Amino acid sequence: MLKKKKEGRKTKAISPAIAAIILIAITIAIAIAVAGWVFGIFGGAATHPKVTIVTATFDWDPVGSSSTISFTLTNTGTAATTAVAASVTVGGVNWPLALTGAPIALPPDGSTVPVVCTGSPTSGVSEGQAYTLIITLGDGTQLPYEGITV
Repeated sequence: MLKKKKEGRKTKAISPAIAAIILIAITIAIAIAVAGWVFGIFGGAATHPKVTIVTATFDWDPVGSSSTISFTLTNTGTAATTAVAASVTVGGVNWPLALTGAPIALPPDGSTVPVVCTGSPTSGVSEGQAYTLIITLGDGTQLPYEGITV
């Protein structure tokens, strides 16, 4: 009796050289995606403010009922924002301050914006005392500044 030989389907695989090229291309694509995510290359279209307090001066009035704090802000980010509130802590006491002209526009052009605020931090304040100024931006971000009273 003759056995009939069963013929199977003949399938062809891709050549090893083509497989290696495909694997290298996939690896490079993944590496570019990871590098872009880690270094923020692909997030360039997003806009964010980057505000810093450049200088600040705390002029306290030892006999009056008000003190003046002058400072300059700069926004080197890519989006405009506003300064909406300020406070100062001196000798462990936190004092709210009134920003003149609040909210204060901070354009994203790197220019400095002078700001003057007044408040009542006079009692317990002396010349040469450390203070912390906190500026609150429109998005809720708080910027601290450490200084010495003059």
